[in-house]
Amino acid sequence: MNRFTKMRWALLAGLSATGLTMLPTTTLAAPGGSMLEFDQRVGARSERLRLAVSPTHVAVLNEAGQTTLLYQRASRLLVLIDHGGRSYRQLDRPHLERLAEEVNAAMRQTRARIDALPPAERAQAERALADLLGGPPAPAGETLSFGAAAQRGRAAGIECRWYDMQVGGKATGRVCAAEPRRVPGGEGVLELLGAMAEAYGQLSRLTAAQLPAALRGNPLLPMVKLGQLPLLMQQQRGAGESSESRLLSVSEAPIAASVFTIPAGFRDAFAAT
Repeated sequence: MNRFTKMRWALLAGLSATGLTMLPTTTLAAPGGSMLEFDQRVGARSERLRLAVSPTHVAVLNEAGQTTLLYQRASRLLVLIDHGGRSYRQLDRPHLERLAEEVNAAMRQTRARIDALPPAERAQAERALADLLGGPPAPAGETLSFGAAAQRGRAAGIECRWYDMQVGGKATGRVCAAEPRRVPGGEGVLELLGAMAEAYGQLSRLTAAQLPAALRGNPLLPMVKLGQLPLLMQQQRGAGESSESRLLSVSEAPIAASVFTIPAGFRDAFAAT
């Protein structure tokens, strides 16, 4: 949940036109709801996110309580909602390809501007770009892996098991994860992570020419394959900076169906371009 909150949450969201018609349009309470609250820190910066889970949907809410990411469980559809721009983005395969075109075009322009800088400024710009993309490119063939550790931990009163994170045999952090059935709403959250991992992989392949190895091995996929839900994640970033994502609380109560609805009047961002 850490570095995905900005770039990657935004890259991995979609909803097909058919799926839109199936989203709830009432403001009744959704039965059997769970709310998970996470605290995310990168260096000195901190942000709170909440995940609302119903039997049919999962929604990610920002600190203002606005739904920014919506997932429909039956069809595995995702939608990113931009409240500032009053729009949403749908990312089935055709829309992923369009987004990849936008990313590739932006990277070509960025590379051209960096290449035109004086050597000293160019090096500084390269470092800034690498930090924006989540760190320097990983050497070819090096992927993220998890190794189970003996220690146990707890987050929000729920026991979890520690896993060491490595890239190319080098320790990069650790994750404390639990079986999703032991966390209220956990199975829905794991489904969401699986859909994100799938879309992330597609987008990585489509942008590989412009972002060679810059987007490291899909960090979500190993946890999804293990069937484990990350409750606490600690990572080391460049320049000695660290990041942490921690589950703070879990509650169970009906959730307003408006949380799982695209706001009226929001436009399809792809249709507008």
